[in-house]
Amino acid sequence: IENGFLGGQRTKLELAIRSGWILTLCGKSAADDVARIASSINKRAVVQVMIDTGLARSGVGVCRAADLLDKVAGWPSLRLAGVCTHFATAEDTADGFAAEQLRRFNELTGPLAGKMLRHASNSAGALLVPGAALDMVRPGIGLYGIDPTLNPSLERPLKPVMKWTAPLVGIREIPPYTGVGYGHTWRADRTTRIGLVPVGYADGYLRAFSNRGVMMVNGHPCPVVGRVSMDQTTIDLRGVPSATIGDEVTILDNDPLSEASAYNLAKWADTIPYEIFCRIGSRVKRVGVDPTDPPLAREDHDQRWLTNPE
Repeated sequence: IENGFLGGQRTKLELAIRSGWILTLCGKSAADDVARIASSINKRAVVQVMIDTGLARSGVGVCRAADLLDKVAGWPSLRLAGVCTHFATAEDTADGFAAEQLRRFNELTGPLAGKMLRHASNSAGALLVPGAALDMVRPGIGLYGIDPTLNPSLERPLKPVMKWTAPLVGIREIPPYTGVGYGHTWRADRTTRIGLVPVGYADGYLRAFSNRGVMMVNGHPCPVVGRVSMDQTTIDLRGVPSATIGDEVTILDNDPLSEASAYNLAKWADTIPYEIFCRIGSRVKRVGVDPTDPPLAREDHDQRWLTNPE
């Protein structure tokens, strides 16, 4: 909470306080407003204080942190349950700034150790910054099985949890020099089998993957050819002569070494795997699978899946 968001947000804050949620305070005005709201409903709000040790995104600055902690302690309607910070460069082991952030945080909050929760680490901090685990960690991308360095590592055997598939709904053979897709940004250099996959940028398969991405068919990589459309993508099937309509196409593979891995999709789009995951649209059906269960039976071919192949 950067401030109390009084007005339209007051009802929500009251509900959070009554429910015993831990509210994260980022400044003096937020502490004052939450304290007044809690007092008005005869409750004690459980809070933690976010300290900005160098991310420059949210939280109270290091120079004002002690004053804010004193302010919280002075409000009888507030109970301080924790203090936290967030790393800016923990995934860059050569940078060293995360260690400096941790030093600043420990210097400020060391006297509170054992009295309340202290936490700083995202996935990168938990895995790569010595001594940063403290009382708890807040893993993000690591929960999806993606290494925070953006490269799979044998030292950290994280297994990606998502697989995105769709059926191959069309196959056509085109002669040499035929252009494919909007703008004819790709032309066949010889007779070519083109496959049609019912997924496009409206589903989160980015237009940036045009003439750059790869999908997997029967275990073989098939380059994306032509521009990715709103609802359809065309792929080159020359490397898979056995491909037939109805075959399963892997759009996003949960094999970290696959050519269609989240790592590669992120590189093609000049982004990070997190954004790739977040952009997968609501039309794509999600199916949660216990990896110890038998494989799911294939259902209607018009369904698109995020599944665990085990």
